[in-house]
Amino acid sequence: MLNNFYAKFYVTNNLKFKDNQLVLINLPLAIFPVGLFKEIALSEDDEMHRKIYEYMKNSCKDFAGKFKKEHGFNDKQIRNFLMDLFTNSGFGKIELVRQDDEKQLYEISVQNNPFAEQVRFKSKKPVDHIMRGILAGVISVYTERDIDCVETNCVGVNKNYCTFIAKKRKDFDFKTAMVTDQLGTWRINNRFFSNYISKKMGEFVDYFYGITAWKRQRFWT
Repeated sequence: MLNNFYAKFYVTNNLKFKDNQLVLINLPLAIFPVGLFKEIALSEDDEMHRKIYEYMKNSCKDFAGKFKKEHGFNDKQIRNFLMDLFTNSGFGKIELVRQDDEKQLYEISVQNNPFAEQVRFKSKKPVDHIMRGILAGVISVYTERDIDCVETNCVGVNKNYCTFIAKKRKDFDFKTAMVTDQLGTWRINNRFFSNYISKKMGEFVDYFYGITAWKRQRFWT
C-alpha cells in the first residue's frame, strides 16, 4: 500500500480499482506523470496562469463542496481531509502553518512539491498555479467565503520549499507585482455575485415589461 492514508481506506474496502478507474469512497482519482505540467510551469504567460488558477479553484470548490455535503463533513473535517488527500497523493507535504479565522488569513507551506521541484531554480516567478487553485478552493470551502491564494516563495525560483498566503481578495496588496501577476487587477472575484446581479437585472426587466403591459391594458380599456 502507498501509505497509511490510503491503507485505512483499502482495509475498509473504500479504495477500489474498478472498470479501469481508481476510486476513493466515491471520489475518482488519477495518477499521472508530473512532467506533463513542466511546460506550463516554465511558461511566462501570466494570463494563462491566472486562468489555470481560476479553473482549478472553481473546480476544487465545486467537488469539495459536494463531497462535504454528501459525507456530512464539518468545515474543519473537509479542510483536513483534502489537505491529507493531496499530501498523500504526491503533491508534497502540505501544512497549515498560520491560521487566523477571524481575519480569514492562512499561510500554507508545501515541502517536496513535485510541480516546483521539476523546474527548481529555473523560473523568474512562482510556478505553482495548480496548487494555488487547489488551496484557494480548499480554504474557500472551509471558510464558506471566496478566498484567493498567492504563492510568496517558490522552489522554482530560489527557495527550498513553497509558501502560500490565502485570504480575501480585497486584503491583498494589488500594488505589488507578485499579486497582480498571480491574481490580475483588483476586482470582485465571485461568480455568485455575478449571478446575483444577473438575477436582479432579470427581475427588473420582468418588472419593467410588466408595468408597461399593465399601462397598455389600462389605456385600451
